Amino acid sequence: MSEFPIVLNDRVKAALKYLRAHRSDDITQAFWRARRYAGMMRAIFREHDLPEELVNLAFVESDVNPRATSHAQAAGIWQFVPSTARTYGMRTTASLDERRDPDKSTRAAAEHLKSLYNRFGAWPLALAAYNAGENAIQQAIRRQHTRNFWHLRLPKETRQFVPKFMAMTIIARDPRRYGFSLPPEAPHETEILHVSQPTEIRQIAEAAGTTVKYLRELNPELVGPATPPDQRGYALRIPRRVTWVSHKVQEGETLTAIARRYKVSLQMLREANSLNQRAEPAVGRIILVPAKPFPPPA
Repeated sequence: MSEFPIVLNDRVKAALKYLRAHRSDDITQAFWRARRYAGMMRAIFREHDLPEELVNLAFVESDVNPRATSHAQAAGIWQFVPSTARTYGMRTTASLDERRDPDKSTRAAAEHLKSLYNRFGAWPLALAAYNAGENAIQQAIRRQHTRNFWHLRLPKETRQFVPKFMAMTIIARDPRRYGFSLPPEAPHETEILHVSQPTEIRQIAEAAGTTVKYLRELNPELVGPATPPDQRGYALRIPRRVTWVSHKVQEGETLTAIARRYKVSLQMLREANSLNQRAEPAVGRIILVPAKPFPPPA
């Protein structure tokens, strides 16, 4: 199911004309953001036996922006409202909004889209339900006695939503024809750091040799100043460019002294070496210390 079944009717042609005339700059920015996530998204859709071109739904929903928020309080690349997010296991708290996690939200979107397709049996109806809700589409079908999306009377936003997706898919298939130049895909190179207790993002960024801005870009689900206070062992993405040097603990040497020597955070040393708040490393133990990496990519 790698290619999405496109309908090229007057409504789709009108949507294509609109996108080119009024949304060109937004689409250009969305292609730039998508270079980080598109490969991951396609892989997840393949895992769920779904058309890879559903990636283009992210352009219509949010311009592929994890920080996008709608007037209806939908959030993230796939614009989940809180109730639907809970259905698919995404948490929203004062410190964490997993709707903004590109990986988790894409997996949720794949599950949701597959469920909608299985219910309605046609992609135009499934996409309309993604926008308006399952009950709204089911009621429209029942009242109007048709399962043909193109014949249904629906709210304006939903009527336009499906043609916009199809138009965006047409553009994505041949971007140069429509005046767009795709940047090469460049997924974030990351590794996971399990943070055993709540830690300020500023401290982690300093220890990892990166910026708070870039660390938040890697972890857009973090909306507070620190990792979630109610979750121990939080899996935080940090730049893979960070290299580690080994340090053999000498007689009388404290962890504080090691942190000062290498100009890194004491807390990060504890996290990286699984040391609790009071423990000091034994003489002769090898301590892993994060070396300062190159600046984060643009």
